[in-house]
Amino acid sequence: KATNRQEYSAEEIAAFTVKDLLRQAQRTVKGRITEGSATYPTLYSQKRKEALLSVYQRAFELLGWEVGADRIHLSLDEANAPAFNYIYTELLDEFRKFRLNKLETQIMSYDFGGGTTDISLMHVLMQRNPKDGRVDIHTTLQGVSGDLRYGGDNVSLEAFRILKTRLALAVAGVRHKAPEPEATPDNPEEKEEDLFGAGGSSWGAEVTEK
Repeated sequence: KATNRQEYSAEEIAAFTVKDLLRQAQRTVKGRITEGSATYPTLYSQKRKEALLSVYQRAFELLGWEVGADRIHLSLDEANAPAFNYIYTELLDEFRKFRLNKLETQIMSYDFGGGTTDISLMHVLMQRNPKDGRVDIHTTLQGVSGDLRYGGDNVSLEAFRILKTRLALAVAGVRHKAPEPEATPDNPEEKEEDLFGAGGSSWGAEVTEK
């Protein structure tokens, strides 16, 4: 029997997703998007960054136009991007609001993503120029770290495994449970066994009946 088979690389599949995002963005702004900006896991290698760049270029090509590599910006990783956003919004607003002349602080940005963990530590110095009142911001990256293979998906999977094991044990315990003794004057309210250790749960029995 003849079958149709189509194979796609990981970059091509990612490009399909980015293409749809670009279409939604164009409908929102009611105009054509000709540049893209993306963040990446902090410990991404240069090879992976180039693959991400290729994904964006493919996505634009799928929309019918070519965009050069200089129009796609991969300037910040996933830990430093929110750090700079915080510095130039909330921290700068507080500096101006309290009319400070100097502020020096350390900022740690922690991104516990779906598949990776990214951490950045940055030194920030804000100073007000006494001549024109302009705020000068100096940032120094102290270090970055993270894990390319551990993130929220791992936590979700582990929680699923624990729940699956508990449910299996609960159902097995109900099916093999011996008949309970009849209520006696000494024990008028014989309660069903608590399968989850929470007290008085009858959930397992309902599952067995169904």
